[in-house]
Amino acid sequence: MVSLAQQAEVEVTPDARPGWRPLVFSGWGLFVVSFFLPALSYSCEVPPPPPPPPPPASATAPEPVPTETAPESDPASPVPPTSTPESPSPASVRSESASSSRDGAQGREDLTAGWQAFWYALMGGGGPIGIVSALTNLLMVATGFHRRWPPRARWPAMALAAAGALNLGYWLWWVADRGEFSLKIGYYVWVASFLCAAVGFRLRGRRQHARA
Repeated sequence: MVSLAQQAEVEVTPDARPGWRPLVFSGWGLFVVSFFLPALSYSCEVPPPPPPPPPPASATAPEPVPTETAPESDPASPVPPTSTPESPSPASVRSESASSSRDGAQGREDLTAGWQAFWYALMGGGGPIGIVSALTNLLMVATGFHRRWPPRARWPAMALAAAGALNLGYWLWWVADRGEFSLKIGYYVWVASFLCAAVGFRLRGRRQHARA
């Protein structure tokens, strides 16, 4: 009597296994979309604008303004009480100083699209390893010619997986080393495209081995 495991093994033929093409096509789609999504941001503080210059002093002295003498008051008449200006409370002073400090320095965040981040890395902005990471995009472009590769070749999947690991690990370290930069959604979509295509070509190689 054939066991259930052996029966399932017989039924799962190479053609019945999950297809590799949807994974590869998804990787290509994610790769293209990542170039138009924000991938990198740069945060900085903008200094406040300088105060306006004081008005120039006039060459001639201003004419004296005639003062009028107040009429003498009758001692018998009641003198109205003089009011003293109220001193500001400490709470109001603290709130005014806090608002002035907030207005003094303003934060600004510059977003960089995926294709701009690629050009920045290719020009050496991320160091020598950043240039290598930028060149891994050529590997993804080369997967479009997979029909010319040997059907059972394993190096495409291994190369794509290595490129995805390099792009994931290096740029996370690079951003952590520099506090003013941060990674955005386009970066993670870009890395996912390499890993998705690597899994797809791995399944393609296994299917070709099963048919042989």
